[in-house]
Amino acid sequence: MIQSDLNCRGLAMKLAAGIGQTSGAVALAMMLGISAGVAQGSGGAPMKEIPVLALKSGSQTKIDAENGILKLTGYAPISGMAFYSVNGAPASLTPPILAVPRANMDAFTMKLRIQNNLGCSYGIYASASEGPDHARPSDLNTHTHGLQVSPHSPAPFGHWHGAPGTTPPNGVYGDFVGVQMSPAKCQNGNIKDFMEHEIIVPKNHVSGQFWVHPHVHGFSGTQVSRGLSTLLTIGGLENYPDFQDRTAKNIMLKDFQISRMPSGSSWSFNDLFDPLLCSNSPTRKILSGRCWNSAAPNKRWLFTVNGDLFPKATIADLKGQAIWRIANVSANVTHRVQFEVMDNKTGKFSGKCMFVRVLGVDGVPVKADSTLDGPASICDKINTPGAPPVGDGKSIVMMPAGRADIFLSKGNACNAIGLAGAACDAASLTVRMQTAGLFTGSAAGVGDEWPAMNLATVVFNPTTGAAPGAIAARTAMGAPAARAALFAAVTPQQCIDGSGKAMTADTLSAVDRSANTGTYRWIGLNIVASPAGLFAGKSDFRMFTSSVPRQVSAFSTDAAFFGPAGISESDYKNFDHMRIDACVGAKFGHDPIEGRDVYEEDWVVFNASDELHNFHIHQTKFSIISVWNPEYNLPGNAAFRNSSMTPGVGFHDTFPVPIHGAVHIKLRFYPESVGTFVYHCHILEHEDGSLFLAAGAPTNSRNPAHYARGGGMMSVIEVKDLGKPTGAVH
Repeated sequence: MIQSDLNCRGLAMKLAAGIGQTSGAVALAMMLGISAGVAQGSGGAPMKEIPVLALKSGSQTKIDAENGILKLTGYAPISGMAFYSVNGAPASLTPPILAVPRANMDAFTMKLRIQNNLGCSYGIYASASEGPDHARPSDLNTHTHGLQVSPHSPAPFGHWHGAPGTTPPNGVYGDFVGVQMSPAKCQNGNIKDFMEHEIIVPKNHVSGQFWVHPHVHGFSGTQVSRGLSTLLTIGGLENYPDFQDRTAKNIMLKDFQISRMPSGSSWSFNDLFDPLLCSNSPTRKILSGRCWNSAAPNKRWLFTVNGDLFPKATIADLKGQAIWRIANVSANVTHRVQFEVMDNKTGKFSGKCMFVRVLGVDGVPVKADSTLDGPASICDKINTPGAPPVGDGKSIVMMPAGRADIFLSKGNACNAIGLAGAACDAASLTVRMQTAGLFTGSAAGVGDEWPAMNLATVVFNPTTGAAPGAIAARTAMGAPAARAALFAAVTPQQCIDGSGKAMTADTLSAVDRSANTGTYRWIGLNIVASPAGLFAGKSDFRMFTSSVPRQVSAFSTDAAFFGPAGISESDYKNFDHMRIDACVGAKFGHDPIEGRDVYEEDWVVFNASDELHNFHIHQTKFSIISVWNPEYNLPGNAAFRNSSMTPGVGFHDTFPVPIHGAVHIKLRFYPESVGTFVYHCHILEHEDGSLFLAAGAPTNSRNPAHYARGGGMMSVIEVKDLGKPTGAVH
């Protein structure tokens, strides 16, 4: 058991300098992943392959949520974690990937049985502690993130599974998060401790990488951080005809914080998440895969890749090529992924990052030309207040829950250090996979700081011709430029609650499509001061939704308030599961490009706060029409210095909303979207709502009576099927 990372870091620095290189010291340093191997980028243990479970249509898959202990080199055992066990396999931080085959184009019935075996309490919460909507930290539900499937439910949004009064009490759910279940030991059998889901994946659903995680409002961030998540894939590489004969490597990025008692050596999950634990200060300590602050020596922030700290991946392909599917399953952290190349002549990392071709984002192909090679770039670094951006802005921005399919080529690594031809083939190249870090606020003291971090080492073996080659050029699936208007104009319709009127592409075609004028549904993200009670004077994460499309002729950029004219701070609401915030009357028309019935609506999502947010909607995806980012140089807006953030590159299910800016999106609803679901900020500390320490409570208190939560940045949407358009469909 390692008692002090500070001491070990000092030892590792000596090892890197060639001092004290005894076999025992080398073994210790290798165990920590911070030895001379780190100085040279060798990484630690080989990167794991996550096991894959091939699902069968109509057959049930059992997933048990269990409390667990994580065995992680240098920190084992870490208590207070929680994992999924799939079909009886050992519970794990990297449970088997749920793989939906694409052997044919028929619809696939995915049946899941989720069992809640968590304890009645954990961390700072007592068994009777309740968050928003009377949820408790051991309650569970399930969300299949990124799938375009039905949210059907046997009971209304916001109920307890199997509780008296539900109809029927033993119903089967789709991808529905308006329900929660408690462990049997916590509720005396009055509420069922398992849920059954039947999720129909449409026959023409796009292939790609997705993931599964709990979504209990108020505690989703803690549950995801503890380890409750698993990847889900549909098909193989059918999206990319040039690579259909290849197999992609699935990469899971997962971070969490741990702590220990001052006099102890045992680590446990820390549910008091501190987004500034590794802030840029003289006392900050950052090593590969972990960081901390010496002012808080008994806390660590760990960044794992496929369940390990700073592992090593070897690319042995004779052409030096690989396709990786990377999923950022962090609750809160944005990664700006890049690959820094070591200069073989000096044995030092060059500060140059290799070109990486992004093939797809959020499970959908993006627009690409025919080349797989490109020039190296100056590696990005974290943006700080008052300082200009550093780097060429080529890192791959992955907001929490974001996924990216990438093509790695040794030829591009060679380009970064001036190797070519036979010299490139003969070389063994070392590359560091890293995140550039991101400061999410507009100024010092605002927002969070996601630290820059070395995540893994990639080694390219000698090859027999490492030129990247070419692929067939393609347009983005769903790119606005590739589509004509699908619908004739329809008479505005009201939903059953009288709110929300139908919008179509044609009704918007004549208006200015810039982000600050026109008639759209407006969605606002803001951090406001709570007016009264325990939360008085505290910052609270809230959302605004225009229940009907609005014409906005003016946009305020006043320092005191940002957003469409006529909207005040009081218009922003906390999440309320009993309130429908947006009701969409959908008239579906057939889209010959996608081969499905589709209804489109234009939204403008704006950020009225001084902190970056991450918009996400369930059951569907959206394309980007435009990004309005008038304050481009704010540190938090560094997320937009990247080609994958360019409008028109493809479909997304998460997308950053710039500080004091807006994103104009086109949502595509399908018949499968009909029902009730949510949209929210997918930085889960924002979605859950702030965890507030009551006035006068002791600092660092772990007494649950001293804490309560705000309402959170999440809203409810209902999609109603209004049938086919009355006019001609183009």
